[in-house]
Parts: sequence; structure tokens; C-alpha cells
Amino acid sequence: MASTSRTAAAAGQKTCIASGELLPDQPVPLLKRRWELSREQALRLWAEKRQLGWRPTTPQWQPPPAPIQECFPAAAPGAAVRV
Repeated sequence: MASTSRTAAAAGQKTCIASGELLPDQPVPLLKRRWELSREQALRLWAEKRQLGWRPTTPQWQPPPAPIQECFPAAAPGAAVRV
């Protein structure tokens, strides 16, 4: 029974593929195209790419850092603020 639920879960998996352009003055690539593939389509595409010589690599760029969170969140509307 466990294999059936795994197969059902795998059947619903999707992979998002994005391609872009590296710009010299930008920290991340400019998104040009994005499309969604089923797990089966993604595995087939990866197998084709591997036959052409593609190999896994480490990430080639790092995402930008998370925004800094405020130390003192804004007071609720109408709340008294001590200065």
C-alpha cells in the first residue's frame, strides 16, 4: 500500500524550470522564460541532457540576502508611543 501512495504523490509532482540572462550589473539573472514540467517529463529531459554530456553542478549564483527585519516593529494604529 505504501508504494501506491508514493506513486500517487510522485505523479502529482511538478518541476519549475526557469532560464534567464546574466547581466553584469545585477546580482541575479534576469528571468526570461519559465515553464512547468511533470516529474516524468523532467526526468526524461534530464536523461536527454545527461546523454549530451550535462552533469550536476553546484549553484552558479547565490540568491540575494533576506531583508533585514526591524528591531522595533511599528506600533499598532492608535497605540501610544513612548518617545
